[in-house]
Amino acid sequence: MLNKEVIVIGAGLGGLFSAALLSKEGMKVTVIEKNRKPGGGMQSYNRKGAVFDTDMHVITSMFEGGSVYRLCRYLGILNDICIENVADGISDKIYVAEDNSVYNISAGREGFMQSLLHYFPDEEHDICAYVKALDAITDEMDLFLLRNSRQNVFVQNADFFMSVDQFISKYVHNLKLRRLLAYMNVLYAGDCRVTPAYLHAVIAVLLQKGVSRFKGGTYRFVEVLVRFIQAHGGTVITGEGVSDIIVEGDKVKYVKTDAGRVLSADVYISSIHPAVLLDLLSDRFAVSKSYYAQLQGTEDSCSAFILNIKLKKDSFPYMRYSSYYFESYESVWSANRKGAITKFMFLTPPVQDQGEYAHTLCITVPMDWNEVVAWENSTIGKRSKSYYEWKDKVAETVLSKMERLFPFFREVIALVDTASPLTIRDHTGVRHGAMCGYKKDVNNFITSHLPVRTRLSNLLLTGQNVNIHGFCGVILTSLQTCEEILGTNYIIEKLHVEG
Repeated sequence: MLNKEVIVIGAGLGGLFSAALLSKEGMKVTVIEKNRKPGGGMQSYNRKGAVFDTDMHVITSMFEGGSVYRLCRYLGILNDICIENVADGISDKIYVAEDNSVYNISAGREGFMQSLLHYFPDEEHDICAYVKALDAITDEMDLFLLRNSRQNVFVQNADFFMSVDQFISKYVHNLKLRRLLAYMNVLYAGDCRVTPAYLHAVIAVLLQKGVSRFKGGTYRFVEVLVRFIQAHGGTVITGEGVSDIIVEGDKVKYVKTDAGRVLSADVYISSIHPAVLLDLLSDRFAVSKSYYAQLQGTEDSCSAFILNIKLKKDSFPYMRYSSYYFESYESVWSANRKGAITKFMFLTPPVQDQGEYAHTLCITVPMDWNEVVAWENSTIGKRSKSYYEWKDKVAETVLSKMERLFPFFREVIALVDTASPLTIRDHTGVRHGAMCGYKKDVNNFITSHLPVRTRLSNLLLTGQNVNIHGFCGVILTSLQTCEEILGTNYIIEKLHVEG
């Protein structure tokens, strides 16, 4: 079993972590990535001496005992990872312009609850009920807890597939508090009416347990994974995507690359968007017409407009917490459309030997693909003047709102580099530049619980479109994908032995 050869299509976090786990178990793994650099959404780039990340600013489950921490320890790469943990103090700050309110949310479960009680002293019963309900949902998720999978055991909790809004409203009656409890929907591209409650619960619990940040750029983690794969006999091919996947019967026979190479393996793992994957199959309906149509037609999550800002030296304080701006309590769930920017998230990423002052600041503005659809057929460097005028207008709107929080803000800016959903699509290859893959929908079971197995017996899925997106979610999905090859609970049982 452990002598199998595996081809991984796509070198995003899901593909690389799957490859690392399988490489450790002695399998011969080849990763194929069409972009010049691996990493997908975890790439970093340099502008005039400043390092900016394309995504994954907030990482979770990297505290000692966390699921991702344990998996990294299992791989033996913990000492190669440079992170900063937010174990105490403020972990999140929420600004609401409507009434000029600022809410400081402390780290840790007790800190989270005490913070809310400070602002809503009459809501103790509801706050406790809400937190207990979060725990009840996540306690049903074996993978999330790195617990031996219980085969054929179905979810018993009725809250699991409620919409987020239904779930929060079930336990919390104060409308203002309901809105505040949903502030982290920026991290999971949430829609109050359709996002499953389990997704909100996972993100909320992870944030309560503690968040971390990579020092000096997320790409350093990508480099650690690539080196690990190569050191264990694997190969990472970049700048050469898969152009065709040849299917015979119910199996993938081999793949062709853009460079004309023909590569075959026993098992194939795809970490690219399922809709893009299906278009590469030589027989597109080998997976059935209904499955093909559903994966092709399912809506993607929203994308983002990003402002990466280089700050003047010693001009702006370093903030260990993440900040969220909302125009009003109602706008916690609203979308940024037609030039109206009502919510965004910002933070100051740490560098090595981080001191009192920040070097850069990143602002992430959730944004629908429809905002850039007029230019969707353009490519980098060949976009119209109207596109750049639109980008400047959006950036100006966001900077003006930052000035409401920090009146001196423009004075500390040395450089502003912007990216739109088009930029994200073209640099990462993600359809519609989606931040979180498919839009998880309580009314569409296949997107809210897309299995890692496909209709082809030797083709598996991984990445942000399966189960849960984000740093922790993608890594845990990688584990699930690998255990489809290695055997149920194969790695999990080893983790239990390690403790």
